[in-house]
Amino acid sequence: MVIDGPFDVDQERRRVSLAPPDRALIENALSAVAAAVRVAAIRGDRGRQRLAQAAPPASADLGDLAWWKQALKKLAEKLARLPLVESTTGTWPAVKTADIDRFADFPLPRLDDASTVDEVPLMRVWALMAAFPDCDPPRREIAEDWCAIAAGWSALGVSVQQVSLRGCPEEKPLKICVVARATANEACAPNTQLT
Repeated sequence: MVIDGPFDVDQERRRVSLAPPDRALIENALSAVAAAVRVAAIRGDRGRQRLAQAAPPASADLGDLAWWKQALKKLAEKLARLPLVESTTGTWPAVKTADIDRFADFPLPRLDDASTVDEVPLMRVWALMAAFPDCDPPRREIAEDWCAIAAGWSALGVSVQQVSLRGCPEEKPLKICVVARATANEACAPNTQLT
């Protein structure tokens, strides 16, 4: 998807001025993104989840980064309320809404929520979450995309449910391997629990 508009740029054509008319054009274009994502979801377009990506801008060339972050946060909040995330139990929004009680849970490839770097393979956390009926992780084949999208939304300030290894449920004993040490094909010892 390409968003184009008659923006006022600086002489080097590297930066949008973000005068009020330019901001209005950008806000209208971002509103169109939300509608396009919804249509792609309804039609079942392949790779549709990638249209929902929104994250803080990485380049200062965009001008007022605080304004951009706020505009993208508004888009991410709108997208997060739509039932877009195809999970292991159904299609849910990324956040709790007034209409739908369930929402998606996104695996976070970290040992705990305090970690700042990915330390655990994403699919190991996903496997633990998928084993619990109360967790709604994205389907395995689209989990990596959705986890990257959730990370971008979270960086914008949207409160999505990201679950680290220690955040996985412990209420119900499962036959699982100690995930941080197990390989993907290793057999699980009966009644082994994550500690």
